[in-house]
Order: sequence, then structure tokens, then C-alpha cells
Amino acid sequence: MVKWGLIILAAVSSVLIVTVVTISASYWNQASKTLEISDAFEGAPTGSLSTSEIAISMVIFGEDSQGESWLCPTLKRRFSSDRAGMRAVDLLARELNGDSYQGGTLGAAIGQLFLACKLETRHDKDAIVRALFNQLYFGAGEYGIDVASNSLFGKSVASLSIDQAMALAALIQSPNLRDQPEDWNIRKHVLLERYANMPESVLRADP
Repeated sequence: MVKWGLIILAAVSSVLIVTVVTISASYWNQASKTLEISDAFEGAPTGSLSTSEIAISMVIFGEDSQGESWLCPTLKRRFSSDRAGMRAVDLLARELNGDSYQGGTLGAAIGQLFLACKLETRHDKDAIVRALFNQLYFGAGEYGIDVASNSLFGKSVASLSIDQAMALAALIQSPNLRDQPEDWNIRKHVLLERYANMPESVLRADP
């Protein structure tokens, strides 16, 4: 009787493993297809982030404590006690998913996780942050951080002062602030204070 019980348990376990592997492969392949048809990384500057880009990413996304030894840092964060805040890669995955998955469902969450992992295996952190900045809406019908930067300040985001960078960061959080100058200025100063209070070690960290 015990022998048959072990055989049944082994069979059920095998079926579950095959099912999990099959479903995982399906999501992984879908993530690959999503990246293949995406133009998120086209036209984005290359190289290290500028001081203003780092400032924006740090006040929006905060310090990243992910370990370099993990193939997929996003997966590590899902099982970590330090999960505060949504990271740039999570937001980019959500942006790229679009209508591929219905928001709020388990399928959407799994799809976003696999796409975030796929992004991290193909691109470094700076490229991911820039691709996200390239996708975001900044109000007044403008998408992309350099488009908004040139429209508002007449120069690229890399050339912005910290004050100007925080003005753009405020629009990332709430694009409609562009039509509310007083509230926009208040939010900008909140972010300036947050930036000023960050330890130097955090400001040097990756977003």
C-alpha cells in the first residue's frame, strides 16, 4: 500500500513539474515576443546615466538593494523582505505589457514578472531606466523625458539642473500637474527635499 502511495505521489509530482515548466516556458516566450516587437529601447541615449537622470530615478524608485549574484534580481525581490516601492524594471514591464494581459489578474502579475526578468537578462539598469523614461507621459500630449525636457527647458535631460530634474520627476508621478503650476511647484519642492535628505551612498547607487 505504501509502495503504491509513493508511486502515485511521484506521478502527481511529475505532472505538476511538467505543468509548471510548460506554463513558465509559455510566459517566457511571451516576454521574448513582447520585447521583439517593442521599440522602447530605440532612440534612447546609451552609456551611464547623467546626474539629473540618477536624481530623478532615485527620488522616484529609491535605493535598489538587489544582489548581483541573481540571474533575475526582480525574482529575488519577490521573495525578499525588502520590497518597498516599485522599481524601474517593474514599471517598464507594465508599460510594455500593454493589453497583453488583463490588469489585476494573476496572469498579469506573472506576465509582468517574467517580462521584468527578461528585461534584466537583456539590458543593464541604465538602459532600463532610460527606456522607461522614454515611455512615460509628461502631460501636454508629450511622451518621453527628453521630449518633455526640451519642451519645458530647451535642453536635454542630461543638461538639467537638479531643480529642473525634480520638476520632471513630479510629472512622472502626476502628469496633470503640468496644468496646475502651484501644485506642480509644491510637489517639485517635496522631491527636492527628498533628494537633499538622501545619503551620499544612496545617490551613488543604481536605480
